[in-house]
Amino acid sequence: MGGRPKGVIFSEEHKNNLRKPHKVTDKVLIARKLQIGRKLTKLHSKNISKSLKGHKFSLETRLKIRKFIITKTGGITPLHCLIRKSLEYKQWRKQVFKRDNYTCQECYKRGVKLHSHHIKSFSLVFKEFLQDYSQFSPIEDIETLVRLATTYKPFWEVINGKTFCKKCHYILFHSGNNNINFRLLGNKATD
Repeated sequence: MGGRPKGVIFSEEHKNNLRKPHKVTDKVLIARKLQIGRKLTKLHSKNISKSLKGHKFSLETRLKIRKFIITKTGGITPLHCLIRKSLEYKQWRKQVFKRDNYTCQECYKRGVKLHSHHIKSFSLVFKEFLQDYSQFSPIEDIETLVRLATTYKPFWEVINGKTFCKKCHYILFHSGNNNINFRLLGNKATD
């Protein structure tokens, strides 16, 4: 009762042909140009997502996708995310909250959802960090850079942090309204 053989056995030549990119025709190129910038419906994007689930991309393809995502998102890299998820980052947040007595520094509310805010933006410190360690690639040397980031002092300076409640943090920094007077570094802005 050996049963049927499972799967198909391909020759090495056939496997190599499958790995090669397919010939792109003019029709395909025109279709791709029409797709650029097109908004997908929720149903369409859901179907694409379903079709890609379980699909394993090669390392080369994953690196290409990662580079594309990094440029599209304005520099938010896996390294950036790993630093923000690190134990040192969590300790920095806790120290900032403790220093500010778990109180929003704008509306002085307590007992609300708090956000720690970098006075000198995290992305600026991150860029300086990458310049200081430019010999390492943010894509290929992630582990090394995360280890170096844990000892990079500008990331973890408590003086560079300020506590805001969720509402004030959104109003001050994410609502597009840059003309709001607020207290920064302990100085009250005037009208």
